Amino acid sequence: MLVDDSILYLANTNVSNLLQLIDLNKKEIIGEFVPFGSAPQEAVNISRIQKKMNYLYLYDMGQLRLNRFELGLNNVLSYEKAIQFDSAFDDVIVLSDTLCVALVLDSEMKRLSYFQDGKFVKTVGEYPEIKGRGLTGLEKIEGIASSLVSSDDAKRIALVYKNTDLIDIYDIEGVLIKRIHGPDCFLPDVSTKTLGEYKKVTSESGKSRDAYFSPVSMEDGIAVLYSGKVYNHQKADYLMEWILVFDWEGNPVKRYKLEHPIFCFSIDANKIIYGIT
Repeated sequence: MLVDDSILYLANTNVSNLLQLIDLNKKEIIGEFVPFGSAPQEAVNISRIQKKMNYLYLYDMGQLRLNRFELGLNNVLSYEKAIQFDSAFDDVIVLSDTLCVALVLDSEMKRLSYFQDGKFVKTVGEYPEIKGRGLTGLEKIEGIASSLVSSDDAKRIALVYKNTDLIDIYDIEGVLIKRIHGPDCFLPDVSTKTLGEYKKVTSESGKSRDAYFSPVSMEDGIAVLYSGKVYNHQKADYLMEWILVFDWEGNPVKRYKLEHPIFCFSIDANKIIYGIT
């Protein structure tokens, strides 16, 4: 989800058009776009929504594709072009109209991959050292699964980790500026299960803990949902009541305890929080 200029852009898999535009002042849907499908203007799984100037960028993880739409009069979207990736990424963010950064899903590569005009440029960034954990390649990918967010001026990039309470701050070139561990300082607990010919990495019930989710860039820092809860396969709980705020140097600034727990959120220019329960 994304809030910009009183419009909520919401990815919704329960309708035929996967992207809904909601006027927050009128509290009504003002547009539905992007049908489910594999055609260029369609999508299967919208996992990231970004707005740059008059363009909306949608990362379709289901088709390994970053679509760009022009936002016209009366909030009408027009498909313009797409970047087709060769492999899956955990997340993709757009830094400019020609440059994007992707989170690699390959333990043999670096953490970040840069693309210029859709062409691969470089891979940079180091995996965190998980002491006392002899993780296989697959377990490393799952154990340090992350989300990306960039500063409004595109000079900083943050990785927030889902299964360990780490946050990495990089500069625009992919140089690690700071690594934060906390507030509870736990490591990922994952294991590999064999199902016939296939292997699956799963969280350890009663051991694994959820960490950071849904990072949002603000003018002066990063706001991110924090869980800290122990995973229970019989009673999964994905709602979170804490939002932690850091500046772009990695220093903790504030924390908010929400009256109603949420699993995803966005913040408008007036610092009003919009969340999904």
